[in-house]
Amino acid sequence: VAIKRSEQLRGVRHQHRAPDRAQDLDKVAAVTKDDVLRVAQEYLHPDKLAIITVGKRAALTEPLESLGEVTTLDLTTGTDQ
Repeated sequence: VAIKRSEQLRGVRHQHRAPDRAQDLDKVAAVTKDDVLRVAQEYLHPDKLAIITVGKRAALTEPLESLGEVTTLDLTTGTDQ
C-alpha cells in the first residue's frame, strides 16, 4: 500500500517533537562568564577581524579609523581606493 508523502511527513513531525524549552533555558542559564571567555579566546581572533560597512564614506571613515587601517572598496568597479 502506497503511503502519501504528506502522511509520511506528518508522522515524522509527531515522532520528533521539539525539545523542552525549560531545559534549553536551564542550559543557557548555566553558561558562565568563564565559559564565554574560553570559547571567545578559542574562536575569535582580532588580528583576523574584518569590519564591513556600507554607507557614506565621509561619515564612516573617521569613526572606523579609530579601530585601525581603513580600506575603501568601490563597489561599482570592485577596486581599492
